[in-house]
Amino acid sequence: MDKEKPCVNDNIVCKTIGSEKMLYNPSTDAVHFLNQTSALIWELSDGKHTLTDMEKAIRRKFLVPENADVLGDIKRILDEFQKQGLLKDTGI
Repeated sequence: MDKEKPCVNDNIVCKTIGSEKMLYNPSTDAVHFLNQTSALIWELSDGKHTLTDMEKAIRRKFLVPENADVLGDIKRILDEFQKQGLLKDTGI
C-alpha cells in the first residue's frame, strides 16, 4: 500500500446497501461492511488522495471534535483494509 495515497484493490466488488458499503474480496471469499466513515475512506482510496485529504473530508462531512485523532483513525482503518487484502500492495 502506498502510505501517502492508498489505492483500492481492483478485484474488490463494492455494493452500496442503504447507508453502508459492502465489499466482497473474491480471493478470500470474505465480505466486509463499512460504516459511513470507513466508506468515505474507501471512496477516497483512489491513489490520488492523501491521508491529509481524507482527514479534511471527514472533518467536513462529520461533526468531529477539534481534538479528535482523525488521522490516527484513518491509518488504523487503512491498516485493516490492507490486512484484509482490500488495498493494492505497491510494495512501498
